[in-house]
Amino acid sequence: MDFKINTRYNFTVIAPAILGSNFNNVLVEAILPFTDAIKEKEDLVVTNTAVYQAANVLTVPDPTTLEYLRVSIDGKIDIISTSWITPNSVVEAKQVGTITIIIPDVTNDDLLKIQNLLKLASYTQATYQSTF
Repeated sequence: MDFKINTRYNFTVIAPAILGSNFNNVLVEAILPFTDAIKEKEDLVVTNTAVYQAANVLTVPDPTTLEYLRVSIDGKIDIISTSWITPNSVVEAKQVGTITIIIPDVTNDDLLKIQNLLKLASYTQATYQSTF
């Protein structure tokens, strides 16, 4: 998987007992080589060994050859290897929220047009507030 910086993802990991299981809406802040990752997570070599042991992998990969991500999970920064992520579990997280639009100088006819346009765009749950 090619991760993009400043993009949010949902995924699972091969050793949730070691790494945790909440990898939803994870923000990728940087993609790092081992030389940079070890500066931010001093126990990276120990963690790498523990992850692969917990995942019952017989041959532990050399941590200096792995790619790492600096991620933000619920505001907490962590370093994880892309090889610790379960293959095919990665999906880009969609940010959802509410949009507020203020349009001055509109009439009731304008409101009807806007409602119809939003319905055409499949925004069927939109609500409206007017001050006529």
